[in-house]
Amino acid sequence: MKKTLLNLLILIFAVGLWGCAGVSGASSVSVPVASAGSEPFVIPEAGFYDSADTSVITAINTAGNTITFYNYELRKSYTLNYDSLTRFADKYGTAMSVVQLSVGTVVDINFYKGDRQLVSLSENPNTFTVSDLTGFTIDTGAKVFAYKSDSYKITAGTVLIAPDKKMSIRDLNSIDNVSITGFDSEIYCITLNKGHGYLKLKGGEAFVDGYLEVGRGNMELITKNMLLTLAEGEYPVTVTKSGTVAEKHVTIEAGKESVLDLSDVKLEEAVMGKVYFDVSPSEAKLYVDGKIVDHSRLQRRSMGLHQLSATADGYDSVTKYFNVGKETSSVEVVLESKGGDSDTEEEEQSQTEGCFIFVTAPVDVEVYFDGNYIGRCPVSVAKKAGSHTITIRKTGYETRTYTVLIENTAKDVYYSFDALAPASSTATGTAASTSSTTSSASASTSSTSTSTGSVSGNP
Repeated sequence: MKKTLLNLLILIFAVGLWGCAGVSGASSVSVPVASAGSEPFVIPEAGFYDSADTSVITAINTAGNTITFYNYELRKSYTLNYDSLTRFADKYGTAMSVVQLSVGTVVDINFYKGDRQLVSLSENPNTFTVSDLTGFTIDTGAKVFAYKSDSYKITAGTVLIAPDKKMSIRDLNSIDNVSITGFDSEIYCITLNKGHGYLKLKGGEAFVDGYLEVGRGNMELITKNMLLTLAEGEYPVTVTKSGTVAEKHVTIEAGKESVLDLSDVKLEEAVMGKVYFDVSPSEAKLYVDGKIVDHSRLQRRSMGLHQLSATADGYDSVTKYFNVGKETSSVEVVLESKGGDSDTEEEEQSQTEGCFIFVTAPVDVEVYFDGNYIGRCPVSVAKKAGSHTITIRKTGYETRTYTVLIENTAKDVYYSFDALAPASSTATGTAASTSSTTSSASASTSSTSTSTGSVSGNP
């Protein structure tokens, strides 16, 4: 009995010693046990990601190490961080750096959602990109973007990337420079590379019915209160009337209004010359500086530049400029016969007669049709088929230009535009003239560290 009790005490003492030794040797790292219905905790490693997406790059901030993406299908934007471990590749799988990326590119990305950490990015090889487009047309009604013989579809998810956050696809002008990216014929995004601004004349009342040449070959008849829409850039400007020629220089900035001051130009007294027009066919109607003339008689015209246009049934119309530089001169005008069914063409041309384009909102803004002032809203103008621009302007507010496609139908057209936004302090500028010369009638005439873009909605 005593021996059995002694053995039991020894056994209890041994178990106690074993238990103490087990506690002192346990690991200090505790591993949590997953509760019912939850996922086990995983420590992320380099290259680990839990999300993937195909999206459009809309902004790159190399100073803050962030890239903003736009999901075309969901129409949502989000921003991710990148670091030295983030892998970048072009559409061929070749490694590239973040500075080689461009906004407007469709990419496939992997990222860790919890930390908003971009793990890898590669250019999508299945999308198309067409760059440096100018002279395009946009039909916001049919949602079609056309360039030359190619047409692309604009959808509810199509996004515009532009410096001006308030711009929409409807604000784009055919003189803008854009790039488009998409899949098949569907446009995912339009990137505005170079926008448009405005040119207004100051002190130019005396030059009304004269001509304004901006750059080379861009000739416009000067009208009262005209407002020209021009691609951003620097231009030489030539103003002519009645033999007086003034040369100046303007800088057009996107979204801003520049002023060309003509108050320092003295208009010389008009010197007249005689012009004989040799028009074929003889029954053609001839217009000089917008007014019909009897071309069977000798005409008196001021020295300098003039515009003529001639029309006749069954013939192609002619529009050109001519210069009166001597006492008596002759101008030949020859119209070419039309091909095809002229009756059908004449019928198509006449369908808009008696119809009007009405601009009903916003009220009390100045309205310009193809650069010509037509009055304050609400206002109307005779309907003309084709692509045109409607510009709305008000002092203290941002000027907006809309490109509209007018159908050749016997119906009035109505437009109601959004209210203008108040102008920022830098929204209006004055284009200084770097040179100004006049003559008499005898004379002939962005950084790599941060790149951002704003995303705008649908047309």
